[in-house]
Amino acid sequence: MTSDPSDGVVLTEGDEPRLRFERHYPFPIADVWDAITDRDRLGRWLFPTTFEPRVGGSVEIDMGEYGTAHGQVLAWSEPRELEYAWPQPAEIGGGTWHIRLLLTADGDDRTTLVFEHLLPEPGRPEFAAGWHWYLDRLALLLDGGHPAAVETDEDFDRLLAHYGGSLDG
Repeated sequence: MTSDPSDGVVLTEGDEPRLRFERHYPFPIADVWDAITDRDRLGRWLFPTTFEPRVGGSVEIDMGEYGTAHGQVLAWSEPRELEYAWPQPAEIGGGTWHIRLLLTADGDDRTTLVFEHLLPEPGRPEFAAGWHWYLDRLALLLDGGHPAAVETDEDFDRLLAHYGGSLDG
């Protein structure tokens, strides 16, 4: 696999691997925070999601035909840190999913987003392809575009082939 700065990589800290993406957006941190926490904006690039904005608060993720997943906010520090976990419906893999998003302002109008997928199985190529695809959709939304309302497309298929090899190392 050829390396691209927007690619996800699997890092291991102690015994806990995580899939990590680092993205840079030419937008203020408040706008990026809003795009990852506002139900309607989230629904345009990921899934409509409602947060109770506090540690221990509830998360409700509208997964369309698969129902609503109910999870918990593990970290909430506006506009810098969001971490949450939820049980994934069995029809789409099951298990507990756990992600972390860290934002850093780079001046007044640039933001770095570090996105980490902690559970399940951070090394699975389809998870890397999926999160890469969703983060590309976030960039399109931030740039004023309108991500298509599809579950997959040729970009996802290209990313899945791209990540088809090992992510370790």
